[in-house]
Amino acid sequence: MTTLPAPAQPGAVLAATRALPPPLLAAVTLDVQGGGIAAVSRMTRRALAEAWPTSRLVTLYDVPVGPGPTRPGLSAQLRFGVNVLRRQVSSAEGWILFNHLALAQAQAFVPRSFRRPYVVFLHGIEAWQPLPPSGRRALDGAALLIANSHHTAARVRAANPGPGAIHVCQLALDPQTIGIAADHERGSRRGRGEPLVLMVGRLVAAERYKGHDQVIEAWPVVRTRVPDARLCIVGGGDDRERLRAKAAALGLADAVEFTGYVSDDQRAALYERAWVFALPSQGEGFGLVYLEAMARQLPCIASRQDAGQEVVQDGVTGYLVDQADIGGLGERLIALLTDEQARRAMGRAGRARVCAHHTYQQFRDRLLSIVTGASTQLTGVSRWH
Repeated sequence: MTTLPAPAQPGAVLAATRALPPPLLAAVTLDVQGGGIAAVSRMTRRALAEAWPTSRLVTLYDVPVGPGPTRPGLSAQLRFGVNVLRRQVSSAEGWILFNHLALAQAQAFVPRSFRRPYVVFLHGIEAWQPLPPSGRRALDGAALLIANSHHTAARVRAANPGPGAIHVCQLALDPQTIGIAADHERGSRRGRGEPLVLMVGRLVAAERYKGHDQVIEAWPVVRTRVPDARLCIVGGGDDRERLRAKAAALGLADAVEFTGYVSDDQRAALYERAWVFALPSQGEGFGLVYLEAMARQLPCIASRQDAGQEVVQDGVTGYLVDQADIGGLGERLIALLTDEQARRAMGRAGRARVCAHHTYQQFRDRLLSIVTGASTQLTGVSRWH
């Protein structure tokens, strides 16, 4: 179980930011269809604006990105690079927070005399493998590195030794945008409809680590004990049809639903219908979807192979499994679907954990404490070389 620090005193962290000049936030996108990294960017933007009202924002995508991964065109990359250069030349900001490692590579094109010190927020798989020279220079040139989990920090150090300290800032939910402060009794209605397990995540051939295949493979076993159990898979991507065909080949066409991309309201409605949330992934740098489910009193199934183990407490807020153990995964799904008392207890414990450790205010204070603790590095000369 991961032990989290006690919340900071209200106002103390914001007061400490006065020692630093305003920053520039460089993000991929803030668009609601941009996935978890966009959600972190929105929270980061809000935190920086509360601490430094004159802070500015530059995004790689100036238009909605649409569901699923996309690669920015040359014009978008050039526009982003020019904007990052312009902000540094104008001396408007004292330092930069790049909310993705790839964005920090823009510093290579900024004349040395204009380069500002910068921070990089590391999310996961983008830095879990040995980096090419351009990525390694961006990593090594950072004045400060922040990771979204201890797992991400450890994986980055193992794959790319020597970048210096990596500070951990675990993620959170914004109560104003996803309803964490809503009715605490919402879970009391659960269990009256069909047994439903929910999965939320992109269905992308290049990202087959999230556990969709394994849950589908476990579903015939689940149905032997819970015949009316249904699996709802939310998310768009180029791997959806392959997974649909796999479910059909296993005789599960009537038991597995693929919704594609859904709106926030539609996703919230599915969370309300579900009994269990499952994402036994091997590649989550953190896993915001676990928090979304826990906030709505859903017990979660995550894996022991990634940062899900830092969010889901085994036997308390859900279960941790070995993704490759299809039989064990099926047994955990069956246990949650057939034991209403345990399911409700884990759901309540999950919600309590989110409210105690993963609110927006706690994320803000963690982030700003890390940044202000590095004020010497962020008011000096850029380390880029």
